[in-house]
Amino acid sequence: MRKFIKLYMSVDQTSSTLEKVELLSRYFNEVGDKDKVWMIALIIGRRPKRVISTSLLREWAGELAGIENWLIEESYKVVGDRVETLSKIIPVRVQDNNPITSLATLMTLLTELKSESDETKKRVVIDTWSQLNADGRFLFNKLITGGFRIELSQKTLVKALSKLINEEESIITYKLMRDWNPQEVNFQELLLVDNPLSQLLQPFPFYKSIPLDKSLEELGKSEDWYAEYKWDGIRVQLIKREGEISIWTKDVELVTAQFPELEAFREVETDFVLDGEIVVFNNEIRPYHFIQKRLSTKRITKKLLELNPVILIAYDFLEIGGKDLRDEPLEIRRRLLEQFVKESEVSVLHLSEVLSFDNWKALEILREDSRNQSALGLMLKTKSSKYNTETEHKDWYKWKSNPIVVNAVLLYAQRGQGRLSRQFVEFTFAALDMDSTDKKYITFAKTKSGLTQEEIEEISRFVRKNTVEKFGPVHSVSPSLVFELSFEDILESSRHKCGFAVRIPKIKRWNKEKNVSEINTI
Repeated sequence: MRKFIKLYMSVDQTSSTLEKVELLSRYFNEVGDKDKVWMIALIIGRRPKRVISTSLLREWAGELAGIENWLIEESYKVVGDRVETLSKIIPVRVQDNNPITSLATLMTLLTELKSESDETKKRVVIDTWSQLNADGRFLFNKLITGGFRIELSQKTLVKALSKLINEEESIITYKLMRDWNPQEVNFQELLLVDNPLSQLLQPFPFYKSIPLDKSLEELGKSEDWYAEYKWDGIRVQLIKREGEISIWTKDVELVTAQFPELEAFREVETDFVLDGEIVVFNNEIRPYHFIQKRLSTKRITKKLLELNPVILIAYDFLEIGGKDLRDEPLEIRRRLLEQFVKESEVSVLHLSEVLSFDNWKALEILREDSRNQSALGLMLKTKSSKYNTETEHKDWYKWKSNPIVVNAVLLYAQRGQGRLSRQFVEFTFAALDMDSTDKKYITFAKTKSGLTQEEIEEISRFVRKNTVEKFGPVHSVSPSLVFELSFEDILESSRHKCGFAVRIPKIKRWNKEKNVSEINTI
């Protein structure tokens, strides 16, 4: 258990992915197989559901500490996390004989506790609190209330496991995405037993484009290039072999289960591999946050399917009937793709449109209009290009639309965690309400991107001196600092007070020469 606590606290102290991989690798080397399985389950979201409500924990912790509920609630407003607040007020009475020796022991205890009465739960919880230090109690409370999160992504997990068992990351990813229960499976069965499908349904390395960093004239003749819209979805390879399909993102994440509509590709007679983009299509192509709703949930409901139907826009053809097409020129692959789309009769399969342009000037006009087509810009590819990831990236470019730029005022700042707890690292910005007679500010963007370390330290000093209110780690400040923000698009959003959200906001610069009266209106 000490190793689990140490891992959590160490991960919380770093933002380095390489360091997180090293910490996780070290943990896997030091613990038993059952602890490995439970740690994998926690990282990919297969943790037990809530066993006890936070309100019951608050009642028991307050009773144990002799603190009334109102004072606990006031303390929560300062701390910003209810479970952390409770962990701090519980009296420290750590016993020497500690039966909670491992993560697996703790998870078994939680599993068994689920069906017990509140009286039994209270006795077991108080007894467990007495066997753990403050950090251990915090993690126990998070696990028991279903609120446990650890700053380790599935990608980081797969890298650490690949290092541990010397296996390809995509094969590990496929095995982890199968249906398995951490209470029933062992580490050997989960990752070390060969699975023929895990080899068969592997993606090819993705050929990734780079931002256009030269003039169009430097690319040569315009007739040697294809241009397509760059859509706001998720790039994938869809693989069908021997009656099975798999869908992989360019980050080597398996997302087959999130898109049941694409099971229709099983009906295609021949085996194939497509490169394309999955987008939400509801009379028109919808922005990325609609597809994100599919990726952020484990349970794809009927309502979710109805509200966010998807299609696959096919860009490239990599394999047909077992024949590898990647060394063929794109011009040939494109003709084969057009024929495949026409003959397959899969309703969710759409062909990416090749745009018509006579010269580079005409292409510039298409790019300027791309936002009106719900696209992020254009993709440029040479007609002779191979799908070869080992060549220099000189024949596939992404040419995004120019970002939207506005001036906004800083209204809220949020402290970091761990070693960054003394600094404010995430900021919320507002514009003026143009319908208001007095100065009313409406927040519209939250971001941590774009500032130097020196600017963060300077802003943090300002926030500490000019805080108006505190909401846990979030401080509101008097509106005086103006920043230039850039973002890719404006999207309607019922979740935001202003009625919309901005896509990928970034701080372009701290605009010290402007005052608050000069910021943009909503």
